[in-house]
Amino acid sequence: MDRILRICRAGRSLTAAVCILICLFPMLSFGGIALHQWIDLSAHPVENCRMTVGDLNGDGTIDYLFNDGRRVLKAFDHNGNLLWEKFNPNDPGVAEQYHNFTLSIYDIDRDGLNEVIGFLEINGEHHLAVIRGSDGTVETSIELPFAAPRDHEFWGNTNYYMQDHIAICNLRGLPVPQDILAIHASKLKVAAYAYENGGLTARWYWITDHAGYSSGHYAYPYDIDGDGRDEVLAGVDVLDENGNRLWKIELPPFNPDHPDWGPDHVDAMTCADMDPDRPGKEIIVVAATGMWFYQSSGNLLWWHPSKVTDPAGGYFSGEGIQEVLVANLRNDIPGLEIVCYSEDMYAENTVAVFDKNGSVLTWGTQNTGPRRWITSAMDWDGDRTRDEIYSRKGIFDGNLGFVSYSMNWGRVKTVDVDEFPPVVCDVQGDQREEILWYDTNEILILKNSDPLSGEVKPSPWSEPAYRRRYANLNHCNAIYLDWQALGQHSDILAPNEPLNLRQASQTETSILLDWDAPLPAADGDSASSYRVYRNGQLLGSVSDSRMEDQGLRDGTAYEYSVFALDEAENISLAPAAGVFSTTTLFFPTNPGVNDVPVKDLSAAITVEKLPSRKNPWLVIRLNTSSEVVRLPGPLSLHESDGTVSTLELQGPVPGSSFNGQLLINQHVSGGEAIFSLPDNNLMDAAGNAGNSITEGGTLNIDRTPPPKPAKLYVKQ
Repeated sequence: MDRILRICRAGRSLTAAVCILICLFPMLSFGGIALHQWIDLSAHPVENCRMTVGDLNGDGTIDYLFNDGRRVLKAFDHNGNLLWEKFNPNDPGVAEQYHNFTLSIYDIDRDGLNEVIGFLEINGEHHLAVIRGSDGTVETSIELPFAAPRDHEFWGNTNYYMQDHIAICNLRGLPVPQDILAIHASKLKVAAYAYENGGLTARWYWITDHAGYSSGHYAYPYDIDGDGRDEVLAGVDVLDENGNRLWKIELPPFNPDHPDWGPDHVDAMTCADMDPDRPGKEIIVVAATGMWFYQSSGNLLWWHPSKVTDPAGGYFSGEGIQEVLVANLRNDIPGLEIVCYSEDMYAENTVAVFDKNGSVLTWGTQNTGPRRWITSAMDWDGDRTRDEIYSRKGIFDGNLGFVSYSMNWGRVKTVDVDEFPPVVCDVQGDQREEILWYDTNEILILKNSDPLSGEVKPSPWSEPAYRRRYANLNHCNAIYLDWQALGQHSDILAPNEPLNLRQASQTETSILLDWDAPLPAADGDSASSYRVYRNGQLLGSVSDSRMEDQGLRDGTAYEYSVFALDEAENISLAPAAGVFSTTTLFFPTNPGVNDVPVKDLSAAITVEKLPSRKNPWLVIRLNTSSEVVRLPGPLSLHESDGTVSTLELQGPVPGSSFNGQLLINQHVSGGEAIFSLPDNNLMDAAGNAGNSITEGGTLNIDRTPPPKPAKLYVKQ
């Protein structure tokens, strides 16, 4: 059978391979596999392109987006008709046949229609772009702080596995995720953006300090602490929602015999509630040097070296552990199971299944079991009680038992492979997933042809968790999807919105909100809890219809919105909203003429980090001449073109030192900029006031590009 496939593949026809398998040999049992759909792309070939799936045109069916790494975007509808295409004319694209660029199809603006979130060259600069899925119109974009990786070199190999990625995340704790991570993994960098008011706003930018080639191949957003905001697993760095490192995964040297090569990096990782007996989530990390199992707090629970000993006395063959998959494979064992593979794809190398405690459950080779690059957990039979393992070799159960054939090109190594890993998702619109193979000229969709048994369930695309899974599908492995949680609530009707949001009381630093419970929805449900937002940021959740917001600035207006949730965690489509203010802080005045304070307060400003293309943030420190009892600011920056930007300052009060951040991007004008504070903004306990800035009141912004370095020739 493999020989037939190799012959067909040599003739460059996926269709011929499937026809021989399915049509000419019907007497052979392939576990109920059949050809569902063949899509001809030959009129608009997609050479060297990776595929992303989702509904682009809003007709409720699955469409197909292809990208070749940097230059080409081509969008096709469900039947293979070209919807639109885009080119970066100044970029030749990725020369290698395999690259790791991944894009997202996601409804970022919540209008019911999906957008494409991806990378485009606009006016010669590398941009993050939001593109209308139906026709390719660029709706908004923002210049990225890192350039497109055109000539990256790794161990003498230029254009090595080009890697830029998109991930949809929820950094602000919104009812629906509307934040974006733009990830550059050649030397891991993560830029976080908020989609708001029809545009993109930079939130933070992280550059790893890991000494190796890269700290990892991908960044995963995941709410590891359950507070409604995503943290970011960025290779060896675990970041909070504001881009601050919570803890770091410490990896050993990549090769002890060559310490100059630096420490190892994360090849793959994922996060899930793998151990139901332990509070919180767990993180599994694999690299060439081993496998590590952490609590989300950073506590290491167990680890295995790359040469793992099996129960029969053998070892984990190959050069190291490269790929990891977490799934619910065994209903007879509590918790989730972990599948990992040795790095090389030779058939004799190992595949193993571990339990949550790191014990080996099943051991085999990639010749008889699933073969890596890239495997998926899937619901092949539609029962949603346990996962199956999809791989190029076939579909397997949790004991590595063969379930169904899938197609095998006869290739066993990454080197010289010209096909991308297939995509596994629901295309038919039932509760089972299909396998999507593709190459330059066609897409083949293979289905389970066995009759569907048991309860009929809706397509998983109706679930937000499933849609987000495919918006964040990457070249390493997907974040765990709990199939049993999909559709577990028959209640899908949103509650009504709360009523009559009002300010019950206020002080100089707090506002007490209360509101009326919503009227019962059509299904009779009332609200069981509420989520409260201030200026678009999640404050928290409460069960009562009251919340006090503390630590505010005096004499300042704030915008609040309150959403209702029912027992099934459906959230109201609209909030109760209002704008309320704290009272103005009152100070006694010193005796004197007209009771004017006798002492003027002032401040000095220092810039503690210089801007660069790699890190365009400035840290602004404001030091006051005396201890003040109110938070200074907002600090204004008057740019050379007349534009005024504001910076919110943070720091303890009473106090005399406060910090803020300023992003120097393409929207900031070059030339001299001037800082200022509102009138009498600085005030001490005695009533003395002032607003003058005596030092550091100007900032010179030089936007002159650096000279291009002379071309370096290396003698071969």
